[in-house]
Amino acid sequence: MADDALRALERALAAEPGDRVLRERVARERARRGDRAGACAALAIRWEVDPLALPALGWGVRRLSVAEVAALVRDDLGAFDPLALAAAFPRRLDGAWRGNTARFLRRYRAHEAGSSSRRLVLLAWTPGTASLWARPEDRGRAVLTVSLVTRSTYSPRGLLPPEAWRGSAPDA
Repeated sequence: MADDALRALERALAAEPGDRVLRERVARERARRGDRAGACAALAIRWEVDPLALPALGWGVRRLSVAEVAALVRDDLGAFDPLALAAAFPRRLDGAWRGNTARFLRRYRAHEAGSSSRRLVLLAWTPGTASLWARPEDRGRAVLTVSLVTRSTYSPRGLLPPEAWRGSAPDA
């Protein structure tokens, strides 16, 4: 698809922001071009994955460097497919994402230094009442956030299988 065609799709989406089919077409084209951030934005997926923003992490008694943490998550982040996640995340009957819902994408062999119960996870979540107080800009919006965070709670029942959020690795 040429740049002009993508711009035309984006103009159409700006005129009809609630059109899910247009959102997916723009996201698919952005992802095809290797622009995962643009694909996420088209699907109203907030990307909060920054290894530099994490607390000090360790494994056992050994501290992990930022480079080691980045290497730990590199393959998953490189293969992340926003279209697959958007399709697999739980929805309400009206088609919007279900609020106050979290799905674990991956759990890593790293924990917050000094607290082995707080493990590193890649998490997809939608806001609930408590998070809306911290993020008032999300009130009334259907937004899905993907975060790399440490959590003390983890449920294998809330785990999305890799095929639900991973595509192929980007071309080098």
